[in-house]
Amino acid sequence: MVSAAELKSKAKEIADTIRQRMEDIGWTQADLAEKLGIKPNSVTKMLFGASTRTFAFAKLANLAEILSTTPNDLLGFGRSYQQERLLGAVQGAVQALGHSREEADEIASTVLEIIDRPLDEGSSPQEQARIIANFLIRQYVDSK
Repeated sequence: MVSAAELKSKAKEIADTIRQRMEDIGWTQADLAEKLGIKPNSVTKMLFGASTRTFAFAKLANLAEILSTTPNDLLGFGRSYQQERLLGAVQGAVQALGHSREEADEIASTVLEIIDRPLDEGSSPQEQARIIANFLIRQYVDSK
C-alpha cells in the first residue's frame, strides 16, 4: 500500500510539473484559473498542496504505475500529438531502411509501448531513450 507521504510527494511532483508547464507557456495562476473556469485561489491550492485535486492526480498516477500502464490509458485517452509525430517519424525511418509498412508499424508501436511504460525506480528518461535506441539498432542490424 502506498503511504500518505509517498502520495504527498507524488502530488508535489505533479504540481511542480504543472507549474513548469505554465511557466513554459507564460501563464500565471490567474490565466490557468480562467482556462479551467475556477477561482485563482483554487489553482494556488492545487499547486501548493492544499487541494484534493493534486492528491487525486497523484492517486491516478500511482494507480497507473501499479497497473504498469499510463494515466492516459486508464482514462481512455488516445495518443498525443507528439506521440503521433514520433510514430510517423519512426515509421518513415524504418521504411527508409527497407522494411515493409507492416514491419514499420510494428516497430513504431513497440517504441511507443516503451515510451508509455512507467519508468523503473531510479531510472531516467535518458535510460528509456537508451532502451529505445538499442531496440532500433537491433532492428536495423537484424535487417541486414
